[in-house]
Amino acid sequence: MPRQGTVEERARQVIAGQLDTSSERVGPGMRLIEDLRAGPDDVPDLAAALNEEFKVEIPEGEVECFRTVQQVIDRVKRELGKREPAGQAV
Repeated sequence: MPRQGTVEERARQVIAGQLDTSSERVGPGMRLIEDLRAGPDDVPDLAAALNEEFKVEIPEGEVECFRTVQQVIDRVKRELGKREPAGQAV
């Protein structure tokens, strides 16, 4: 079942869950590796969790390139924008 909240809140919850930290700690400017201690083994699970939560297809290789939480949020929003008619909330 998808989480409740905005895209930003839900993405932060997914990241927090995959990196075993609290969503309050996961701010937009946080760096995935340096601040949140994401490791190479976390990337496949993070990609799968984002894809499941938002029903999108963000390749694992692309997730590996993300440096900050904001980059993850922006990418999810772009993917959601591809399938939502203009003016509809996600």
